[in-house]
Amino acid sequence: MYGGSTGGWEVLAAQVFYPDEYNGCFAACPDPIDFRAYTVVDIYKDKNAYFLESNFKKTPRPGQRDYLGHVSATMQELNYRELVLGDKSRSGQQWDIWEATYSPIDNEGYPI
Repeated sequence: MYGGSTGGWEVLAAQVFYPDEYNGCFAACPDPIDFRAYTVVDIYKDKNAYFLESNFKKTPRPGQRDYLGHVSATMQELNYRELVLGDKSRSGQQWDIWEATYSPIDNEGYPI
């Protein structure tokens, strides 16, 4: 099996849960399997997803880089862009997709 992004963790799960059905998998750039490496955030330990912890200054976390490693958007900017595209996790972009997948929902069916 082969899968990339969300398909990456899907093939990992299929291999783990149905090992007799598949002869192996190649998971290319899988989405996080847990939340210790939710891109550059460990949601269990980090107090803030947008800024690195420091006693001296607020350093924005990088959200998107080009092939040379130059930051083109911060985590905060990426999330603000998704909010502009659609509220209640309906932007169709990466962070909202993860929130729609993993978050509890309210009475109207939207992630809390």
